[in-house]
Amino acid sequence: MNLHELSTRARAGQIESANLVCLEGGAYLIEARVGSRLLTLQDADGQPIKVPSLDQARDLLKGVPLTLELEQADASEEMCGLRETPLRSHPAG
Repeated sequence: MNLHELSTRARAGQIESANLVCLEGGAYLIEARVGSRLLTLQDADGQPIKVPSLDQARDLLKGVPLTLELEQADASEEMCGLRETPLRSHPAG
Protein backbone atom coordinates (compact mmCIF):
# COMPACT_ATOMS: atom_id res chain seq x y z
CA MET A 1 0.00 0.00 0.00
CA ASN A 2 1.38 3.41 -0.92
CA LEU A 3 1.06 6.63 1.09
CA HIS A 4 -1.93 7.89 -0.90
CA GLU A 5 -3.83 4.63 -0.38
CA LEU A 6 -2.96 4.62 3.33
CA SER A 7 -4.26 8.17 3.68
CA THR A 8 -7.45 7.39 1.73
CA ARG A 9 -8.16 4.24 3.76
CA ALA A 10 -7.43 6.04 7.04
CA ARG A 11 -9.88 8.84 6.16
CA ALA A 12 -12.51 6.21 5.25
CA GLY A 13 -12.03 4.48 8.62
CA GLN A 14 -10.74 1.26 7.04
CA ILE A 15 -7.48 1.10 9.04
CA GLU A 16 -8.02 -0.93 12.21
CA SER A 17 -4.53 -0.29 13.59
CA ALA A 18 -1.15 1.01 12.48
CA ASN A 19 2.25 -0.04 13.76
CA LEU A 20 5.70 1.45 13.56
CA VAL A 21 7.85 -1.69 13.51
CA CYS A 22 11.41 -1.37 14.76
CA LEU A 23 13.89 -3.32 12.66
CA GLU A 24 17.38 -4.40 13.59
CA GLY A 25 19.76 -1.54 12.92
CA GLY A 26 17.36 1.21 13.99
CA ALA A 27 15.15 1.51 10.90
CA TYR A 28 11.37 1.38 11.04
CA LEU A 29 8.57 0.07 8.82
CA ILE A 30 4.99 1.29 8.88
CA GLU A 31 2.32 -1.42 8.80
CA ALA A 32 -1.45 -1.03 8.75
CA ARG A 33 -4.11 -3.64 9.53
CA VAL A 34 -7.01 -3.65 7.08
CA GLY A 35 -9.42 -6.43 7.95
CA SER A 36 -7.39 -9.61 8.31
CA ARG A 37 -4.51 -8.24 6.19
CA LEU A 38 -1.38 -6.52 7.48
CA LEU A 39 -0.09 -4.14 4.79
CA THR A 40 3.34 -2.49 4.71
CA LEU A 41 3.73 1.07 3.47
CA GLN A 42 5.56 0.91 0.12
CA ASP A 43 7.26 3.34 -2.25
CA ALA A 44 6.40 3.82 -5.95
CA ASP A 45 8.51 0.75 -6.86
CA GLY A 46 6.60 -1.50 -4.44
CA GLN A 47 9.47 -1.67 -1.94
CA PRO A 48 8.83 -1.26 1.79
CA ILE A 49 9.58 2.26 2.98
CA LYS A 50 12.17 2.20 5.77
CA VAL A 51 12.32 5.34 7.86
CA PRO A 52 15.42 5.97 9.98
CA SER A 53 13.69 7.66 12.92
CA LEU A 54 10.40 8.23 14.70
CA ASP A 55 10.50 11.89 13.70
CA GLN A 56 10.80 11.01 10.02
CA ALA A 57 7.87 8.59 10.35
CA ARG A 58 5.81 11.42 11.86
CA ASP A 59 6.86 13.76 9.04
CA LEU A 60 5.98 11.16 6.40
CA LEU A 61 2.52 10.60 7.91
CA LYS A 62 1.77 14.26 8.60
CA GLY A 63 -1.87 14.86 7.76
CA VAL A 64 -2.78 11.14 7.77
CA PRO A 65 -5.34 10.52 10.55
CA LEU A 66 -3.57 7.57 12.22
CA THR A 67 -2.27 6.70 15.63
CA LEU A 68 0.90 4.63 15.43
CA GLU A 69 1.76 1.97 17.99
CA LEU A 70 5.48 1.30 18.39
CA GLU A 71 6.28 -2.38 17.95
CA GLN A 72 9.73 -3.39 19.15
CA ALA A 73 11.21 -6.85 19.00
CA ASP A 74 12.04 -8.66 22.20
CA ALA A 75 15.78 -8.35 22.87
CA SER A 76 16.10 -12.13 23.23
CA GLU A 77 14.79 -12.57 19.68
CA GLU A 78 17.66 -10.47 18.33
CA MET A 79 20.46 -12.39 20.03
CA CYS A 80 22.62 -14.18 17.49
CA GLY A 81 23.14 -17.86 18.02
CA LEU A 82 20.66 -18.18 20.88
CA ARG A 83 19.58 -21.79 21.25
CA GLU A 84 16.41 -23.11 22.79
CA THR A 85 18.40 -25.74 24.72
CA PRO A 86 21.70 -25.21 26.54
CA LEU A 87 24.93 -26.18 24.80
CA ARG A 88 25.81 -28.51 27.67
CA SER A 89 23.65 -30.40 30.08
CA HIS A 90 24.88 -30.72 33.62
CA PRO A 91 23.68 -33.84 35.43
CA ALA A 92 21.76 -33.19 38.61
CA GLY A 93 23.55 -33.88 41.88
